[in-house]
Parts: sequence; structure tokens; C-alpha cells
Amino acid sequence: MDRKPQIENLVKSFRAVHHTIVRVSQSFSAELKITYTQFVLLVIVNENEGISIKDLAHIMGMTSSAATQQVDNLVKKGYLIRRGSLEDRRTLELSLSEEIRKQLNATKEQALERLDATFAALTDAEFLIFCRLNEKIAGRLLEK
Repeated sequence: MDRKPQIENLVKSFRAVHHTIVRVSQSFSAELKITYTQFVLLVIVNENEGISIKDLAHIMGMTSSAATQQVDNLVKKGYLIRRGSLEDRRTLELSLSEEIRKQLNATKEQALERLDATFAALTDAEFLIFCRLNEKIAGRLLEK
């Protein structure tokens, strides 16, 4: 079977879903008066408490100096806290301020409600199959 036409359609549909997720995230970043990139950075730190700037930069696909600039801006706003690592004094660990953690968790709930409407096009059974297939593909990508 020639999968190329179907893959092309998948890429288009993934782009549409991704665009919706980005739009939702951008609306929340605007509320916080930060850039979309800074919002994503906060989400990653929230999911990876104590992450180093080097690891954060790797996940975000940016240089350590670019990540440091973003982190500096968020530290100044009081959204991020930088601490020296107990294991390696040369490394800085990042965590969220309690205030922004509460805001992000509330934001996450609102985002999930908005995105639930997007996936309402699928029955519960279709949605579960979609999730399993997506996890299988993502797992393959993460192996590389």
C-alpha cells in the first residue's frame, strides 16, 4: 500500500489540531502577559520540577543562552525560581513560583475543557483508539 497520500492527509490534520492547541495556549500566554514561548517554557518546568536550563533548552529546541534569556525574564516577573542544585553546585534548577503554579493548573483545566470540544467529533471508542495510536507513534519517535 502506498501510504504517502494518507500520510499527507495526516500531516494536514495534525497541523489543524496543533494549530488549535497553540491558539488555546496563546490565549493563556496573553492573559499572563508573556510570549507563547515563555508559556511553553513554564509548562515544561511545571512538568519537570527542578529541570536544568540545559535540559530545558534541549526540550525546547533552543540554545542554552536563548533559554537563559527566557528564564531571566520569567524570574524577573516572579514566575520562575532558580536554585543551585544540591548534587552539582554548577547547575541551576528551575521551579515555578507558587502563584504561577496555581495559575497554570487553573489554565490547564480551562485548556482541557476547550480541547475536549475539539475532540467531541470522535465517539468515546474512537477517541480511545486515537489516543492509543497517537501514543504508539509518539513512543516510536521518542525512541530515536
